Amino acid sequence: LVALFVGAGPDPTDAQARPSGRPTIEAIAREVDHQIRPSDQARSLAILEAALVTWPREPELLWRAARTSIEMGYLAPSEAEAVARYEAAEGFALKMLESDPASIEGLYWRAVAQGRQAFHGSIPSQVRLIKETYLGAEAVLAIDPDHAGAHHILGTLNVEVLRLSGTLRWLGANILRVDAMRYVSWEKAEFHHDRAVELQPEVVLHRMRRGEFYMLRKRWSEAMGDFQIALELPQSFAIDGLMKSEVRSFQSRVERERAEDP
Repeated sequence: LVALFVGAGPDPTDAQARPSGRPTIEAIAREVDHQIRPSDQARSLAILEAALVTWPREPELLWRAARTSIEMGYLAPSEAEAVARYEAAEGFALKMLESDPASIEGLYWRAVAQGRQAFHGSIPSQVRLIKETYLGAEAVLAIDPDHAGAHHILGTLNVEVLRLSGTLRWLGANILRVDAMRYVSWEKAEFHHDRAVELQPEVVLHRMRRGEFYMLRKRWSEAMGDFQIALELPQSFAIDGLMKSEVRSFQSRVERERAEDP
């Protein structure tokens, strides 16, 4: 979900039309960047949407609106609301890509939004979204090979596809020809999770997902090491509290499964 973001800069037309706009945009960005409690997210999105009325193509506002929508999706009380938030995030990303098809923020947040939607809905929809998530993350890495968020997406995607039913993987790989399903592996999952953690060791989500990978591979000590670090890291994003709750449940699972493993 989170990564190092390369600023695409303001839209030249907006900058010329509103020479005093940048300080206002910067002030808005500072305000929403400091809203890290879950209860702050609706307010942050309202601020961003109001600003987008004035600067509808401003990437600094759009990627933050996409990020906030993703966070709200994570924290949503129902699947329907979560999917609606992810679809809204994809819409903000698409607006960035309309202005700049090579926008890292646009490509990345669209991939995040599609990845979050990928395991909901019908099988054809899931397969399509898996493919688009894979292609989006690969496009980000083609521009920036050290983009931690894109590595996180691909690490998570490899794990999640490997956990799908064999029938769904076969359908995607052989009928729909989705490379993400034909070429996934535990080795690729580990590589991408390692890169995400190397690039951003302070991000709770990266540590949690790599720990989950280790847990699924029954590499208990490595899993518990990442989980412990995840719990000790400061909460920098609205979803970090939720992630830490999930980490604690993973720790309990590791203790249980390790005791049962001969």
